[in-house]
Parts: sequence; C-alpha cells; structure tokens
Amino acid sequence: MEILQKLNALDFELGVQSDYQTKTEKLRKIIRDYLNIDNLTPLILNKLIEIIQVGHVEKVDGQMVQEITIVWRFAGLINGSS
Repeated sequence: MEILQKLNALDFELGVQSDYQTKTEKLRKIIRDYLNIDNLTPLILNKLIEIIQVGHVEKVDGQMVQEITIVWRFAGLINGSS
C-alpha cells in the first residue's frame, strides 16, 4: 500500500513537471516572435498576458502606492507596485 501511495505521488509530480515544460515551451515560442519589437500593441499584450489586476491606490509614507498583479500566459504571476 505504501509503495502504491509513493507511486501515485511520483505520477502526480511527473504530470506537474510535464505541464510546466509544456507551458514553458509555449511561452518560449511566443516570446521568440516578439524579441525585437518596436511597439507594444494590444495584440502582443493579449498573446503574452493572461490578466492584469490593478489594486486600490493607497498612501504609504506620503507616497501613492498601487499593487499590480500580472498573470503571464504559460508563466504565472508577477507582483509589483507603482
């Protein structure tokens, strides 16, 4: 029984790894098309970015701060502030 549980866990991990590699390859192909662009167009943004979430503006230490969350296609989240 213990061996079956370990085998199932390894199968799951292998599936996650395979999914990650597939997404990485798709992202690599898309980025290759846009390495030397002069203008960032809505079409390019739509191909590279899944969603952009913009938080509420807050005043922190006298400065206006706003959290931005970018979900890249095939790559995941990138968080930042502006």
